Amino acid sequence: MPRVDGQPRRCAEKYVQTAQGVLPLKAFFARRVTPRGDTTAAEVRDRISAIVAGEDGSRPCSDDEIARHLAGEGLRVSRRTVAKYREELGLPVAAVRRSVSYRDGATLS
Repeated sequence: MPRVDGQPRRCAEKYVQTAQGVLPLKAFFARRVTPRGDTTAAEVRDRISAIVAGEDGSRPCSDDEIARHLAGEGLRVSRRTVAKYREELGLPVAAVRRSVSYRDGATLS
């Protein structure tokens, strides 16, 4: 039986025809981000989004603080991973989130 660790390499550069069009094969597998493999990247993104949504606008959390908060919940991810997922979610850095114009609903260009 093939090891699970090799699954991403086997799926790389492979595609499948579906009713929605041609999709990469890796789209059908959840990316796991914890050593035990019990947490997906999407779940971590959801938690980051919730943390940013609930933060104090005058004192937003840095990526390092978000990583520590996630570690407190049992999700050990690096600051760089938090930054990557925050950018994928379209959330700006803490300095921009602290600005009054961002808190008042202005969009970033």
